[in-house]
Amino acid sequence: MQFANCYSFPHEVLHLLRERFASGHGGFPLVGTPEQVADGITALAEVGFKGTTLSFVDYNDEFPYFRDHVLPILTERRLRGDGNRNSSSLNISK
Repeated sequence: MQFANCYSFPHEVLHLLRERFASGHGGFPLVGTPEQVADGITALAEVGFKGTTLSFVDYNDEFPYFRDHVLPILTERRLRGDGNRNSSSLNISK
C-alpha cells in the first residue's frame, strides 16, 4: 500500500481503500455490529446472491460470535436455508 500515507487522497477514500485491502482481493467487507453484518448479507441476497463464502481473521474466536449473534438475525429475516439444496434462501449451517 504505497499510498497509505498519501495526503492527496480525501480521508474518506483512503479509509475505504484501507478497508478494502484489508479484506483481501475481491473481498466484500462485512464488519460491524451483528445487525450491520446481517444488513450486508441481506444486501447481497437482495441483488441475487444465493450464497457466499465467509472468512474470519480468527475463526475459532469469531465464528461462534457470528453463529450466536448474526445467524439468528438472518433466520428472523428468512435468509437462512433449511438445508434443502433447492431452498432459495442462503444456507449457512450451524
